[in-house]
Amino acid sequence: MRYQWALMEGGAPSISPSGAAYNHLSTAYNALSSTATVLDSGLVTGSGVPDVAPHKWGTLQLTLPANFEKADYLRLTIQDQTGHVVDIKTYPIKDPAVKTKSLLKALQLPQKVVNTDRKWHIAQTPDHYEVTGGLHSFSYRFNAKTGVLEQVQKNGREIPFNNGPVLCDGQAMVKSFTLQNKQDSIVLEAVFEKKSDLQKLIWTIYPDGVLKMEAGYFPHQYDYDFMGLSFNFPENLVTGVRRMGAGPYRVWKNRMEGVKLGNWENAYNNTITGENVPSMVYPEFKGYFANLYWMQLQTKVMPITVLCGSEDVFLRLYTPSLLKSPTIRPPNFQQERSLLCMR
Repeated sequence: MRYQWALMEGGAPSISPSGAAYNHLSTAYNALSSTATVLDSGLVTGSGVPDVAPHKWGTLQLTLPANFEKADYLRLTIQDQTGHVVDIKTYPIKDPAVKTKSLLKALQLPQKVVNTDRKWHIAQTPDHYEVTGGLHSFSYRFNAKTGVLEQVQKNGREIPFNNGPVLCDGQAMVKSFTLQNKQDSIVLEAVFEKKSDLQKLIWTIYPDGVLKMEAGYFPHQYDYDFMGLSFNFPENLVTGVRRMGAGPYRVWKNRMEGVKLGNWENAYNNTITGENVPSMVYPEFKGYFANLYWMQLQTKVMPITVLCGSEDVFLRLYTPSLLKSPTIRPPNFQQERSLLCMR
């Protein structure tokens, strides 16, 4: 057997209109191939390869460079004596929190310089907080009773990413929702009842329009079909997705094997295996995708970019369509327009 290691860098979303993949997929992209970059590579040789008898275990000894922690993950390719790839395994080096921190630094986000000519304007009613302005003329409207993001606009044009975070199951019982105008940001924070399943919600708006959400929930009921937070975005406006995480295929709770870390791109499709033949396109666009690091949804409006700083988060892209008369119908969170990050 031949073992080759590679240190991989998972890339970053494009946030500038001049970027090569700002709101469209890469030219001649392949949904089955990761576009992650190889930083360094080598072979496991000599004493690094254990002499293992059939049905026994051994340990590979990899000689990695001293700066291996600069990589996002390790890829191990296993080949037989003919050069045929038997398997590819990936192992994270950076967790999502570290990756998100490095991405923000590389993208120079968020910009915290206060520009006196571009200050935020705050409007408050009994039902809403509306924060408008900043360096790039964003507008965010929040429900003052629930803390839910209700509307996003840029330069007066609505971006229909809204109605979140909403718990997939359980109750969010808000006691209060307040706004603080700080020197370099606007902070909105919810306080919850003791019996609430959602226990933490903090929004931070930076001068450049970057919106940060911190949320935490604790299920009081032992058994839930779903635990997670949902947002809305119209499915008919979606054209594709770029993301770093496990792929290229979706997963189910009892089908977690076979995916690997990488930088993946996929055009929108509505494949229903066994039904919409011959127009089936793989990998499926809809479904649950494991180990989210970042995601950029390509749309007919503008890209929606999400950086994830928590481990073991699943990205849910809408509701997977099923056969008209399926013998097995897995449960799905019934909110058709929802994007969902769940743990």
